[in-house]
This record gives sequence, C-alpha cells and structure tokens, in this order.
Amino acid sequence: MWSRVIATVLILLTATFGGDAISSASTIGARMQAPAETTLLHDLTRRSYWGTEATTATVNEIKETGPAGDVVIRSTLVDGQTAATSSMPSERSDLHGPDLPYGATRWMMWDERFIALPTTNLDRWQVMGPNEIHGETLPQATVMPEVDATKRKRLNANAGQSTTRYFDLGQVTLGEWHQYKFGVHYTQGSDGWLELWRDGVRVLRVDGPTTTESYDGYWKFGNYRNADINGTSTIDVSGVRIYG
Repeated sequence: MWSRVIATVLILLTATFGGDAISSASTIGARMQAPAETTLLHDLTRRSYWGTEATTATVNEIKETGPAGDVVIRSTLVDGQTAATSSMPSERSDLHGPDLPYGATRWMMWDERFIALPTTNLDRWQVMGPNEIHGETLPQATVMPEVDATKRKRLNANAGQSTTRYFDLGQVTLGEWHQYKFGVHYTQGSDGWLELWRDGVRVLRVDGPTTTESYDGYWKFGNYRNADINGTSTIDVSGVRIYG
C-alpha cells in the first residue's frame, strides 16, 4: 500500500513542478581523487575560510549539502551590487582565497552548480567560479571561469594578457552538479600548464605561460560581471580544497 502512496505523491510532485523546478540531478559518477603524491594545503569548504573580496559580497552557507556531503556555499549577485574598482562599471559578489606561489603546482577540487543566470545579449563578461586566478599586480586575471551570453561555460585562460583565450566547457544546466579538478603550474615560463577535469574526464590541457608576472598570485571565488548585464547570477560550490 505504502509503495502506491509514495508513487502517487511522486507523480503529483512531477506534475506540479515539472519543468519549472530547478533539477537537483547530478551527473557526477565515481569521485575523482586528488593527484598522487599531493597533500591537502587549503580547506575552503566553509564560508569563513574565504576572505571577502568585495564589501558587498552576498555569499552564505545554505541548509543543504553537496554531492559529497560538504557544506554548500552560495554566491548571489543582483543588479547594482558592487564594490568594484575596475575602470569598466561592474557588479560583484567575490571571495578572496589563499595565495598561489609563483612557480608552484596546485590542484583545486570542487563541486559546482548554477542556480540562476541572467538573460543577456552581452558576451563579455560574466565570471563565475572558485578557480579564478589573479596576479598580485596584474590588471587582468590569469584564469577566468566565465559564462557567455548563450549560457555556455568557458575558461578564459589568457595568462594575464588583455586579449581573450577561450576554451569551451559546454552548456550550463541550472540545478545540475558537476565535479571539477583543476591543475595549474603557475609561471611565466614555457613549462607552465593548465589542466581541467570535469566529472572524471579531462576536458582541457594548455601548455605554456600561465601568468605574465613573476610574483605570487591568489585564488578567487568569482561572481562578477559587466554592470550592463541585468538579472540575478547565483552559483553554488561545495567541497573546495586545494592540494599541492
């Protein structure tokens, strides 16, 4: 009897919420492991473990856990929210992470889910993700996880140059969790590299300089955009950890 009741409830819920509900489905399979012979250097699984990059940042822990049981940290950006010093008007809700030493190799692992994205015709720029890398003196970030106007995720790995260098990472599906493993050898030398894994599959490998300066950089949990983009931008991350 109870099985019939449960089935009926599920049917009613599906009929009621259908395509309007944000899916909680995950495409994550077996958990990826940190690279061999690395150790945990930075635990960024709680909101308090990050510094606030922008004084207007709206970033909080929500009453939910991610696919691996870690706390979910949600960053929400709305129109007019800004503490930016950029010459181009922007809105932001960022967090400041630990340093990335020059010449070091680091790996970040995390789960990620987009909850809300604005509808816009502007292709530049909307940066969303915990794996942004910025130099201490650079006017332009070294690595920028972006979402374009068609709601496709991409990595702008321009090594701090003013020009873009895009790598497409696929269409964003709201409410869907994905697991990432991101490696970087942070240097202006030819031995630099970037590598990105998504749900156990390597989707990106770039060899060559990863910064234009010879100083330490730092990690950011970015959620910022051109102020001409209107609407709400919300991203969840869970289980962010850095190994080296």
